[in-house]
Amino acid sequence: MATVEKPVRHLVRYGGYFKWCCNIELLSPSIHKGTLNNSPSTSAGQKPRFQLLHLLRALATLLIVLHHVNMMAGKNYGVTLLPKVFDRSDFRVDFLFVLSGFIITWLYADKCGGGGGVLFLQKRLTRVYPLLFTLTSLKLLFLLLVPAGRWLNETISLKLVLTSYLMLPTDGYPLILGAWILPFEVCFYVLFAIAISTNARVVLIVCMLWSLEIIGFHLGGFAESYSVAPFFMSMRHVQIMGGVVTALWLRRHPSGRWMLPFLLLSSLLFTLGFVYGEEMQEYSKLVRRTWWLLTFGTLIAGCVLLEKKFSKPYRLWGWLNSLGDSSYSIFLTHSPLLLLGLQGLHRMHVLSGPMQNAWILGVAFFATLLGVLCHYWLEKPLIEWVKLAGRRAH
Repeated sequence: MATVEKPVRHLVRYGGYFKWCCNIELLSPSIHKGTLNNSPSTSAGQKPRFQLLHLLRALATLLIVLHHVNMMAGKNYGVTLLPKVFDRSDFRVDFLFVLSGFIITWLYADKCGGGGGVLFLQKRLTRVYPLLFTLTSLKLLFLLLVPAGRWLNETISLKLVLTSYLMLPTDGYPLILGAWILPFEVCFYVLFAIAISTNARVVLIVCMLWSLEIIGFHLGGFAESYSVAPFFMSMRHVQIMGGVVTALWLRRHPSGRWMLPFLLLSSLLFTLGFVYGEEMQEYSKLVRRTWWLLTFGTLIAGCVLLEKKFSKPYRLWGWLNSLGDSSYSIFLTHSPLLLLGLQGLHRMHVLSGPMQNAWILGVAFFATLLGVLCHYWLEKPLIEWVKLAGRRAH
């Protein structure tokens, strides 16, 4: 199907603003099907699946679980698991935001301007909403029907219920704690759907100006006191846009000569950010979020360019592949599972014993395993059921 491609070639600085200009080669399908698409993880006629990025997503998900179990155990029971390692909370979620912007842009940028934005948005919501709706409903019933569930110290309100079901931004956390990232994702999906259906260049210019406004607010110190719509001034949007720019840049510059510099730079930035993580907490969100944006933007670019070096098909180990596939389910389910598991260990009086670290790791493993099972036994069947219901409705 022919598509109308309206990509961006370069930035032109004028009057303090950036203007993005068109170049038909940037989003050309020939690049998508050519050099970078020679990765053995891609079969004929299919979109590429970058196995290195899938591996990084799996590792990021696992580190998020370990960070949260360490945080919950320390806050509620005074026990910590390698605090110098798992207290570094910034970079895990930051990676997922940058990766999200990259993956969506890489897969769908050639459709921009060609129409079909509603279909794109429907596919994305079908991917994320069925599991969220089910888990939110289960937790709401648990809190309403089981008095013992009030130990979670959550106050149920109409606003909380509505924002949880509709994936709307809120001042606190939704009923499913991990779903706090979804308003950012949905906002990005809506903007990308508009870019697909209308003029991608205009949408990109607006998004870049919005990103500059966010950065300006943080530079001016206004972000901390911006109470009208703090969601729209979050640096998370800038991180997603960083992933978008990374994908667009790779389509324009697919040469492998950038691979080594990107990997070396990302390794250096990551090492410095990890070693000096405590010192970085003293800096503003602008500095921290930008640091990890540059780190993971260059890491993603380096990994994508590295994959074209492989000449034989390869696959991740089965459990790592399953972990990457299940990252969304794990992200949504792990918090309540960790709370339940840690409370059980506390009642068994094993958190103060010599094997406390082993028990805490066991809880993390338990929550991760159940998240994987949730993906295969609940998330995937729900998605298939919604797709089948949609086909029958048409």
